[in-house]
Amino acid sequence: MNQIPASKLHTLSPVPARAAARPSLPDDRFESSSSDSGTRWGLIGLGALGVLASGVGLVHAQVQTQPPLVVAHRGETDHAKENSMEAFRQALAEGAGGVELDIHLTSDGDLAVIHDDTLDRTYGVPGVVREMTSEQLRAAGVPMLSDVLALPDCKFIIEIKHPHGGRHVGIEQILIDQLKNTDTENRAVVISFDETSLKTLHALDPELTTGYLYSGKELDPQQTKEELGVTYLGPHFSAVNEEYVEKAHDAGMKVNPWTVNDEKDLKHMLELGVDAITTDNAGDLSMLISPRA
Repeated sequence: MNQIPASKLHTLSPVPARAAARPSLPDDRFESSSSDSGTRWGLIGLGALGVLASGVGLVHAQVQTQPPLVVAHRGETDHAKENSMEAFRQALAEGAGGVELDIHLTSDGDLAVIHDDTLDRTYGVPGVVREMTSEQLRAAGVPMLSDVLALPDCKFIIEIKHPHGGRHVGIEQILIDQLKNTDTENRAVVISFDETSLKTLHALDPELTTGYLYSGKELDPQQTKEELGVTYLGPHFSAVNEEYVEKAHDAGMKVNPWTVNDEKDLKHMLELGVDAITTDNAGDLSMLISPRA
């Protein structure tokens, strides 16, 4: 997903939680574990039990018992390159429960963790990812997916990218194989703007958790679930409102808006009861959700 510039947050005040009609899914891969709840998350203040009024209305539904998962967009990039191991480790150290990362296919069939299909913007050197081997890319500083999957106690939100004007043929099966071989399939959500990739993933592995990224259009959650096989929606945050979240949850889907950086928008997403929030300010958002003494 493309980064939206925003001012970094510094001093945030806790916001009250509200009840949210989150889906009770057989697959709870996207939720933080009970141990995470005790150590990293906590509830949003002590008033999280009960149905609370807010500017978006009242929801008479099951009480929200877990805060949303904080997803670090390409890691914590204040002091590290995006999509780097340093950025991911720093995000986790600052309280993120998951990291969002992008993958491209290498010339030797590996999966490189990088947003662009070239190296120049991020690494300042020439090179086309699909024309380089994993060894060449590692020498330039680009991690492989297997490096990231070795991180413990972390959710992986993995976005499949395709080169400009082309496709990474076979990337879906390679990704599935790597997740299975590292026993991390149950900690991963695979996302994409590309509908063909999502349909392919569902056909190859119906048990894999997948999600549809989009912006600038309206969609019906139930229809999208049936057509693409996804159980996760990743809309631009501007498309999310109370009705949208309710429809998604009624369809048994989870909602993770992107890329939410402004304090007002962060608070609004919390009020709506979204299941996760992708942000460039993971440390600040973690403090907003669960202030530390």
